[in-house]
Amino acid sequence: FEGCASSGFIFISKIFNISIDYLLDYEIDSLNVDKFINNLELCCKNNKFDVDINDIRLYCIKYSNNFKLHYASSEYLYFSFIKNNNNDYLDLALSYISKAILLYNDEYSDFVSLNYLHKSVAQIYMMQHKYDQAKKYIKSNNVFDCNELLAKCEFALKNYDDALKLSSQIYLKSA
Repeated sequence: FEGCASSGFIFISKIFNISIDYLLDYEIDSLNVDKFINNLELCCKNNKFDVDINDIRLYCIKYSNNFKLHYASSEYLYFSFIKNNNNDYLDLALSYISKAILLYNDEYSDFVSLNYLHKSVAQIYMMQHKYDQAKKYIKSNNVFDCNELLAKCEFALKNYDDALKLSSQIYLKSA
């Protein structure tokens, strides 16, 4: 019976994308995860990317409902990609920023805006050369203040007239 119960918790955990700790109402060691988040932020600040990617994966699985962890992990992986040019980092960054968006609520608005998170998704798509996807994402999520990103997408997609129109709008706003 024990095996069935534990596999049931695992099944429910996977379906609802929540941790088993959460299902069992276990106390989560917030000090440990806060240290890890601070380390990721410090690495980004110091342009030092030596955190094992598997540690990031394990923390994000163990603390699957922690917004700040998913956000910090996505930022770390995004900047790691810039430094190391490893496409796996972008794929993971995209999954963690997407999870952060799902976990986002108003309590985080002083920390980061939802619009910024959506812009980050679009930028990751662009770094993956998925310009059409980035453009669709911006429009479908009503991401504002993105004319520059849209202009870059249009240019990359060889829609030069649209790129020029957007660039003109950017210029007129700044003048």
